[in-house]
Formats: sequence, structure tokens, C-alpha cells
Amino acid sequence: TDGTPHYLALTQNEKDMIAKAKELCDGVVVIVNSINDMELGPVMAGDLEADAIVLAGLPGEEGFNSLARILCGEVNPSGRTVDIFTRDNLKNPVMANYGPFTYTDMTMTLFSYVLPAYYLEYEEGMYMGYRYYETAHDIGAAGFTYGELDGKGGVKTEGEVTYPFGYGLSYTTFEQKITNFEDLGDTISVDVQVSNTGDRAGKEVVQLYFTPPYTEYDKENYIEKPTVTLCAFAKTKELAPGASETVTLTIDKDEFTSFAAHHDNGDGTTGCYMLEEGTYTVSLRKNSHDVLDSRSFEQKETVFYDNTNPRGYEIDKQAALDDEGNVLNYPEKRMADPEAKFVAATALFPYMDEYMETQSTILTRANWDATVPVYEQRADYYVPANKPLAQNFKDLIDERNNFDAATNKQIGTNPDSVVYTDQMPAAGQQNGMTLSDMRGKDYYDPAWDSLLDQIDFAKDHDQIEEFLLSSNYYTPAIDSIGLPTIIHTEGANGIRLAFAKAEQMKTVTWCMCPVMAATWNVELAEQVGAAMAAEALANGVTARYSPAFNIHRSPFSGRNMEYYSEDPYLTGSFVSNMLNGSTNGGLIEYMKHFVLNDQETNRSTIYTWATEQTAREIYMKPFEMCIRLAKKTITYVADSEGTLATKVMRGAGGMMYSMNTFGPCTTWVNYDLATRLVRDEWNFHGLTNTDWTYPMGETDYTDMAILAGVDTWLTGNSKMTGGAGWMNFEIKDMESATVRQAYREAVHHAAYQIANSNAMQGVGPGSITYYET
Repeated sequence: TDGTPHYLALTQNEKDMIAKAKELCDGVVVIVNSINDMELGPVMAGDLEADAIVLAGLPGEEGFNSLARILCGEVNPSGRTVDIFTRDNLKNPVMANYGPFTYTDMTMTLFSYVLPAYYLEYEEGMYMGYRYYETAHDIGAAGFTYGELDGKGGVKTEGEVTYPFGYGLSYTTFEQKITNFEDLGDTISVDVQVSNTGDRAGKEVVQLYFTPPYTEYDKENYIEKPTVTLCAFAKTKELAPGASETVTLTIDKDEFTSFAAHHDNGDGTTGCYMLEEGTYTVSLRKNSHDVLDSRSFEQKETVFYDNTNPRGYEIDKQAALDDEGNVLNYPEKRMADPEAKFVAATALFPYMDEYMETQSTILTRANWDATVPVYEQRADYYVPANKPLAQNFKDLIDERNNFDAATNKQIGTNPDSVVYTDQMPAAGQQNGMTLSDMRGKDYYDPAWDSLLDQIDFAKDHDQIEEFLLSSNYYTPAIDSIGLPTIIHTEGANGIRLAFAKAEQMKTVTWCMCPVMAATWNVELAEQVGAAMAAEALANGVTARYSPAFNIHRSPFSGRNMEYYSEDPYLTGSFVSNMLNGSTNGGLIEYMKHFVLNDQETNRSTIYTWATEQTAREIYMKPFEMCIRLAKKTITYVADSEGTLATKVMRGAGGMMYSMNTFGPCTTWVNYDLATRLVRDEWNFHGLTNTDWTYPMGETDYTDMAILAGVDTWLTGNSKMTGGAGWMNFEIKDMESATVRQAYREAVHHAAYQIANSNAMQGVGPGSITYYET
């Protein structure tokens, strides 16, 4: 009613409060108690200009004590922004495609309700967050003014950006310069000397960004390249006045590659990553905008990383590991398949690019001013239907969602299906094994077959059904293989045991995720993860439905509090180190929400579309980084003499899928996503589950999800609570070889993770773990 345009703008009441404080006080500090990016322009200049601004975010149970020490000068702040801050959030190109948009000629059924068919198009593509603002500035976009600060956080020249990504001030000053730059073939090594030039001790953040060539080939093949992308960072130790530290950062050249979705690989596949010939500039920056120093290297020729030459990143994920965690030179799958080869990243989602190129408008550097999405003010947030959907996409949606196992050619039980098998797995065997025998064994160790052959699909029917369909904050037991029940919990910022206050008091409430990421300190991330794992162990918890790390696509996202940043590299680096701590302590972490869950409105009933390049390089990248980088060390009994040994294993152990669709169908029934990408290309052996599930129309997706490659369902169908529950799902087919093999593999994923979790800590081989009152 006072004319405030939205929640992230200052209200008249807030402006009046600041004006009164300036009238009565010698100094005014504005504390931003929000993790959503507020429009701070009014307090950066003019009558309401503050003396200082502190971004406190949501700092948890101890954070305001730290804030007091910062305000009193006892602690020198060293954080950096995890998003770019803008003068007008509605000018962000994301906002043109954010909110409720519906197809004019489609509906969606949820239970018995007929709802509009909502959709969301990532038209800004690769130019999201600071990538958009820095690129618009660098290419001289029409009518665009970036803005300039005065060196102390105030405005010198007003523009669209108030604070860049990676921005932060200190009570001291620093000087940074590149002292060595080496092209080592597959990597770039950069030495940065950091010197404290002020009179207070403090820490500094070192940030490296890259600028790639943008060519005619890119324009013709729908390849987009922002002018500025974060590729490495580090934080110094606390430096005394006059002290210096040299930080060495190593960058894999894989970081400079782009996904070329339309490239013909010559082997029947299309799409691969490429490192294009030309000049690449690596710049040392104070933040995403202010350049301190730079160096360049020449890529002599374009390299396409197809199946004849997979990227190092694909090899790292798919390779076998030795006991120390070192990458070996052959695929892990070779233990089960002697012919196994490394698989390159190829185009798995051609329908995503086809949709964006024919049904939408993608922001491109080839025609920037004509393709920038523009927000249109709407009188009513809940707008009427917007546009029709082309018939070929309606047909694709019908094909993917109207599931019939007998006829479906992708995930059916017929011989034409790509998942079909006529090899019925062995069952009901008495091999004398139990899950505790499997701790420390590789995923493809033949002993797993001996254990899984003990599953009796008739005798164990009820336990298997509960295991698959009732993953409601626990994983149920399967007695025939000694799989114990394990307890799951929520907890974006800690181990949340329950909603009751007495239970909450048993664990720490950490600051929310954007505040953690604002430290730009991955060593702290690992310590936080280790502390959470210790609390989980002490309270009988084995799995956590976190960390959540989708991208801050919009400042208005309702989930930004539990997501880390708008940048995938910062997010992936931070979370993979957190997993190093938490999974090393025995906790199974369910990374979520995979994928494109970047808007809460209608998140369970929305069709989401983005180019494959955009999806891979921004929204999927943090998940891929965690699977590739996170490691844990387990201790296990190595022989009949009771000898203890240690083994380094991949740390990422769980993944929760999102409620929205990925293109034509919900993420957890999209075989291209859940199996071809996550299982085959990323080599992920973790336990996967749905988010809280909704049956769409006549299809409840139960068998469909298992055949697509998702292991368990997070539902209210919990027999543990005494009955079928309000979602009375059931397994419709447990008799075909195809379905039984899929169920067996789902149990394999769970058993592998649980065997190497805190649930098996101190359990000797041959032991059976059970619980009773």
C-alpha cells in the first residue's frame, strides 16, 4: 500500500527508520538480515546513505554473537557476496521467465484435480546472474550502464549493479598480483601473491575468472559463452599488517570447455564438450568486475571431447580408484564388463534444445539486444494462459507420461525396450552372507552377487515393497541380506531430528547455506560437514536430506535460504568439501533437488525447459562436481584375523530428485536423466529417491520410476506408521526379469551405501544388525 514494488525493495517504513537513525545517531550501520538479494541502492548514496552495510544473512544460533564482534572491531570480516546485487531486481532477465506461465491448450491432473499446465523457460540461458551483467558490460549492450563504486561501498556512478558477485570489504587493505603463470598442458597453474597493506590483521579471498574466445562457429551452433566465469578461488590465512602469502591455484582446462550440443561425433551420437582454439584470458579479480591482473594462453586447435577422447572430468568420475583414492587408468565398470570403456558426455536431451530453439527465444551474444528477455509488469500475478504448445511436444509428453510397460520402448518390459533383459536374477539362495561382510568392497565386487542372490522376491515381497515405496525418513530393513533399518533426517543447516523443541536442542543450528558460502572458505565447509556427521552419529541418524544446492536463479526464489549461490563452481567447490567432512564421518548425504528446481511456485506441476548447455554448465554442474570430487575414508575388517584396513571411496552417497519435470516428464521418471546421465556418464552408485511424490493423473509412476533408475520413493505410504497411508501406491509388477533386475539394482545401491556408512560402524563381518524394543 505504500508503493513498495516487492519484498526485496525497502519499504517506506524502513526508509523512515533509517532517516530517523541518521537524524539521531553519529553513525548508522545497516544490517541485512536476509539471504535474498535486497535492493540496497537507497542506502548506498543520497539522503539515506549508511556509514556501513553488513550482510548478516540468516546466521544461525551463534551468528549474531559473531556480528557483535565484527561491529566492535574484534573480528575483521572477510566474506564475499555469493550473488550479484542489482539496483532493480525486476530488470534481471530471469524475471521475464519467472512465475506462473501456462499453456493455452493443455491441463495437468493432480489427484482428481485438473490444473493448468505450467511451464518455465530458461531463456536467459548461460547469461544468468553475474554472467549476464558482466557480459552486457563487456560487449557494450545498448542502454546498459554497469555502475561504479567509490572504493568504500558507496555509489560513484549509478548503474544497474550495486554490488558485484564476490564483493566484500575489510578493515584492512590488500594487494594481489600474479607472480607466476604456467600452461602445463592439461592444467593452468597460477601463483598469486597477497600482501596486507593495511594496519589490521585480516584474511583475503583470491578469485580467478576466465574469458574464452567467442567465434562464428559458436554463433552458428548455438554455443553461448559469458565473458566472465569463475574458475578458481582460495582464501588466505590471517595475514598480519605487512605480511604476505603466495597462493597457488591449479585450473583444469576442462573448466574452459563448452558443451556443443549439435556437434556430430561421427559414431551415431551428437553433442560433446569442446575446447575451442583461440585466446583464453585468466584474470585475477577483486570480484566479478574489478580486474587486478591477468594472463593469457593460446589454444592452438579445437578439441572435441567425444567418445574417442573423453574429458578428464568424465575419466575421473568413471575410473576405478585405488585404496588411497587415486584415479586408475581404466573404468571401474571393467570389474563387471571386461570390454568397458570410458564414456564421453554426449547430448542426452535433444528435446530440450529443440524446444528452446523452436518454442522460445534464447539470449545470445550473436543478437544480444534483440534477444534479452524483458520483464513485463502484470496486474495479477496469477496470469491467464500464455501460449499453445506445439503438437510434437504434446505427443512427447503423452509418450513419456502414459506409461505401459508392455509397449514402452525406453523403459518397458518388452524386448524393444533399452532396459529389457530376459535374464531372471537368482533369488532365495542360502549363501551365508550378510551386509556387514560387504564393508570396504568395491561396487562391482563379485561378492555383491552372492549377497543379492539371497533376496527372495516371494518371501521378501512386503519388505521390498516397503523399501521401495516407503522411504519416509527411513530406509526399511531387508532381513534376507542383513540390511538394517536406517533413519533419515532433514537439515539444510544442521541435523534436524524432529520438530519438537526438545529434539531440536540436541543439535546445532548452523547459519543458512548462503552465509556459509559467503566465507569462500572450503576448509570451514569440511569442518561443518564433520561436525554434522558427529551429531548424526550421536543421535542415531545415518542419512540427511541435504545438502540442497540448486542455483540462485532469481533473487525471489523461496528456496534460496538452503541453496548456496548463483555460481555453480563456488557451489560445487563448497558442497563437495562439506561432503568430504560429513561422509567421512559416516553420514549419507542426499544431494538435492536434482534438477532445475529453481522456483518454488508450482514446483510440483511445472514443465521446465533449458538448453542442454545451460543445464550442464550451470544447473547440473554442482552435482557433477560433488560426485567427482567428494571422497571419504572408511575403516573395515580386511581378513579373517580381524586386521583393520582403510579405503578411500567416493563420498557422494545419495541424491533426491526434484518435483518438476525435466522437459517432457518428471525428473524421477526421466530415464535420460536418472540412468543415462547420473548412472552411466557420472558413474554414481548412490541411493536415489524422489522428493515428496504426487501421482499425476492415472499414472502413479511406481514401476516407471524404478525402471527409469530411481531407487526409492519419499511418500506418506509408510507401513512403519501403521498402514497403507494416504498415498496407497503399490508395485504392479515384480515378476518380469526386467523389473526384478531393476529392483535388485536399487537394493544394491542402498546396500553399498549403508555398508559403508555409520550404520555399520563397529559391526564385524557376519554380524546382523537389528532393532527391537
